[in-house]
Amino acid sequence: MSWTEKLGIDEYVDLKSLIFGSAIATALVIMGTRGGPYEWAYPFASIGFLYVGYKAINWKLAAILGAIAAIPIAILISYGGFGPVETTQKFIIMAAVVFIVGIFVSLVGYRVKTDREKAKVEYDKKQQVGKKKNKNKNKKEK
Repeated sequence: MSWTEKLGIDEYVDLKSLIFGSAIATALVIMGTRGGPYEWAYPFASIGFLYVGYKAINWKLAAILGAIAAIPIAILISYGGFGPVETTQKFIIMAAVVFIVGIFVSLVGYRVKTDREKAKVEYDKKQQVGKKKNKNKNKKEK
């Protein structure tokens, strides 16, 4: 029995997706801070947050997990990963922006998941309607 099962959070939080999504986002941000040929990595860092939100079970949890996934990037800011942070106010503003972006992009990931599930249900309904029509035609021909 894993520790997540003992705490009872296993059914609510997919820790593998949280860790993986956070690691992808942070790694791509670190690549982007190196400059030069790696600056393309900044926009793709949002993939990690999208993945975290996609795996959430509801929108509240998606927002919470998005904020948690942004913590390593906030730590990177505090250690000067984006350049020297002269004042506490500058750090707070930069960290708040990172948390807001993490929350927003995770909510977008959750929205993509719900839209995909709705589209699958509609597609299955259309497939069932088509099968019923074909069955009725075959019975009439016989």
